[in-house]
Amino acid sequence: MNLIEWNEKTLFQLGWVGLAMAIAWLLARLFKLRYAQKRAAAQDERGLFSNLFIGCWRASAPLLFVILASPGQHVAARIGFDGQLIESALKLGVAWMIIRFLSGVIRDGLIAKAIAVLIFCAAALSITGLLEPTLGYLDGLEISLGKSKLTLLDAGRGLLLTAVMLWIASRFGHALGVMMQRVPHLASTTRVLLTKIGTVVFYAVGLLIALKAVGIDITALAVFGGALGVGVGLGLQKIVANFVSGITLLMERSIKPGDIVEIGGKEGVVGALGARFVSLEGYDGKSYLIPNEDLITQRVVNWSFTNELIRGAVTVTLRHDADVRRAMEIMVETARGQLRVIAHPEPACFVDDITEFGVKVMLHFWINDPSNGLLGLRSHILLAIRERFAEEGIPFAVSSLAPVAA
Repeated sequence: MNLIEWNEKTLFQLGWVGLAMAIAWLLARLFKLRYAQKRAAAQDERGLFSNLFIGCWRASAPLLFVILASPGQHVAARIGFDGQLIESALKLGVAWMIIRFLSGVIRDGLIAKAIAVLIFCAAALSITGLLEPTLGYLDGLEISLGKSKLTLLDAGRGLLLTAVMLWIASRFGHALGVMMQRVPHLASTTRVLLTKIGTVVFYAVGLLIALKAVGIDITALAVFGGALGVGVGLGLQKIVANFVSGITLLMERSIKPGDIVEIGGKEGVVGALGARFVSLEGYDGKSYLIPNEDLITQRVVNWSFTNELIRGAVTVTLRHDADVRRAMEIMVETARGQLRVIAHPEPACFVDDITEFGVKVMLHFWINDPSNGLLGLRSHILLAIRERFAEEGIPFAVSSLAPVAA
């Protein structure tokens, strides 16, 4: 049994659909060639408007097909055809257009695939005539929500609309962050704080709009608010504590991106200030994620809180018969010869202690680029001191412990 009756009506509709597809493909090809460079730039940027452009780019072919195939229904009706095949092709074309657009806008591949499956299922049900009965069946299943009742169809619409609104809020939050980075007169902590506050507001507004659109009374969610409060008090207290601590850090400006800090034996440069943690780029190449609460409750050494001047020190021990004053002069001259050591405050040398093993001498020097670290500079200074002491015959102290023979 043939599923399609091959007659002039069928051939007309297939011909119209095929011609619309061919012309749409050709026009889309010309469009993509015309804007190829702009598409490559948008692909690299991946901002809100760049994603919208990429979505339109990918949906150009199905959009042109829908535009060209739509008049076929009116032409078929004028000559006495039902136009069922054209209608089915249009439904598939609209589904294809939406999927292609969303695949360019939504960066998460899993979410894009889930939406594609949902749209194709809706298109298949519509073509087979089962969409209305399915929606009617889902509309008949009710869920009690306090004194209100919610159908399964409304719940599905609400979840879909909530996901869309939250995604839009996240995109607006990202766009706000990019805009804040372009404001030259704002401090880095102020930019981060305004971005976080704006993102939270976007999420709250998006959620309220979704709930109102579904028809859910906000007062009916009081029971869920109580449950959420209990959850925050028990399982989510650490997350909330870290979030509040992050807001506190941003408002106080005690720690900002680029600061040199030391906490819990870890030392490095502050990278990004997140909602739950601060990324610390260590000098060993590792990235440490420090919870915001630890920066509030633990002792933190911020080397660049007021300025970027950092004092370094090296210590050597001389023999008792060494010319200590000359050794101190050599150590100061060696520090002055290093490019990273600044002239003011000047390097200074002190006698730190006198023991039975010798005279301990300490050299202090200052730098203004703490992000480059002190280990390499201290190594250069100590090597230079050793070479100068060897040239002038200044002896180092030797431990009284004799080496153990092998």
